[in-house]
Amino acid sequence: MNDINKTNYKPFEDKVVSPYSEGQSLTSTKKYRTPFYFLVITVLSLLLAETFIMIFIRLFMPHLPLFLEALFDAMVLTILGFPILYFSLFRPMILHIKERKHAEETAKLAYVELDQVFQTAADGMRVIDKDRNILRINKTFAALSGINRNKAMGRKCYEVFPGPQCHTSSCSLERIFSGEERVEFEAIKERKDGTKVPCIVTATPFRRTDGKLIGIVEDFKDITERKQAEEAIQKHREHLEELVEERTSELREAQESLIMAEKHIGIGRLAAGVAHEIKNQLAPVLTEAQRLLVKIENGKELSPQFVMERAQTIEEATRTANKITMALLDYARESRPEFSSYNLRESMEGVMALYQSNCKRANIQLILKEADVEEIFADKRQIEQVLINMINNAYEAILEKEKGGIIAISVKREEPYVVISIRDTGIGIPKENQGKIFDPFFTTKSPRGVGLGLSVSYGIVERHGGKIDFESQIGESTTFRVYLPLRDETHNNPPYPPFSKGGMGGLSGEKNDIPI
Repeated sequence: MNDINKTNYKPFEDKVVSPYSEGQSLTSTKKYRTPFYFLVITVLSLLLAETFIMIFIRLFMPHLPLFLEALFDAMVLTILGFPILYFSLFRPMILHIKERKHAEETAKLAYVELDQVFQTAADGMRVIDKDRNILRINKTFAALSGINRNKAMGRKCYEVFPGPQCHTSSCSLERIFSGEERVEFEAIKERKDGTKVPCIVTATPFRRTDGKLIGIVEDFKDITERKQAEEAIQKHREHLEELVEERTSELREAQESLIMAEKHIGIGRLAAGVAHEIKNQLAPVLTEAQRLLVKIENGKELSPQFVMERAQTIEEATRTANKITMALLDYARESRPEFSSYNLRESMEGVMALYQSNCKRANIQLILKEADVEEIFADKRQIEQVLINMINNAYEAILEKEKGGIIAISVKREEPYVVISIRDTGIGIPKENQGKIFDPFFTTKSPRGVGLGLSVSYGIVERHGGKIDFESQIGESTTFRVYLPLRDETHNNPPYPPFSKGGMGGLSGEKNDIPI
């Protein structure tokens, strides 16, 4: 017989005796006098009173007749015994009855209050003893499990509202009796009709007032609506992901179409530029050739000077056309960089030496301000070509000012990049041209320029995994920055830098802050 049964605990009955310990009120711990105590007090009181009367008669009424002695004894005993009995027996008994009645009413009220709280709880609750017998369930649990409250009484806990934790070490009862003070987990419970109900199960110890563990109290929170909401959110999210994927695919296709269209436009512009430049050079060739043919057809004598002049014109036009063709081939070739480690400072000084004499004659200072990066891993020939193009553009920009200037070059490490800056104090780039300077055959230096230098440079830097950025202020200065990734022999290539001037060269009219 378990501890609960020993206390005559009967669920759903209005008991005034606590189920936690025998004969103890729910609201009071006062110890009352036992009937034996009152019997002893009464006997002793009467004995003392009778002894006092007999001594009084023998001392003060020795010759009193027996009949009068008995009458006097009964009268005095009654007079003395009544208050003794009242104060020692009847009054304590009346107080005891009143207090007992009050305690029982208080216990009954407390039980009713607790029962109302238990029965009206929003969560399903049940009380289980250590032998897994169900002692009590509330209305919510009955509705949640689909079983009548009376039919659940006395049944095993794993027979009513079972779950996957039953008969395992994860059982609430097992965990509480193994020492845990609170158990909480999520489980799928099964109703009487087989319906699955997701719940959050919380179990706590059920103890007597002396602290002895006699069972557990389980709380079942129905989370069906929450699970349905989560599933709806998940489905909605999956639907959104599908829509995003579809839109992304559409955007990708549109982007590819746009890129292809831009390529076609670029090819068209390139072809138009090539045709225009070649046509310009073929025009004098055709003109001079026709003049020679006219002379020959008319039988006129061709003087050596006339022929020499015509030949020189044709040769010059042919050389220019060849120059355009070679530049176009360099632009279209896009050869892969051949990476190797080399001294960037020495390479830059070598390139600068090519321009020192020309710069000196034009009153242009060509200086290397700083170079805190010595070795880089790149294609030396291609990077030198970029430097030549940049310095040449800076040189020609200053020439147009016709009053000399400065070309300042610096190299800095800005992790994870090496930044080569070329700043000139030339005429600057007009805003209307800043978006075109990297376009093939775009030039403002005709007939001296072909318009492929920056395009070729941009392609080289891009194939190295870098970018070219620039800033220009009309009439004051222009600064080009070449960003090259800090590579090593493993060819690790960091992502592109976060260009604030972005795009094809980053358009900007801000004043350059590189000091000279």
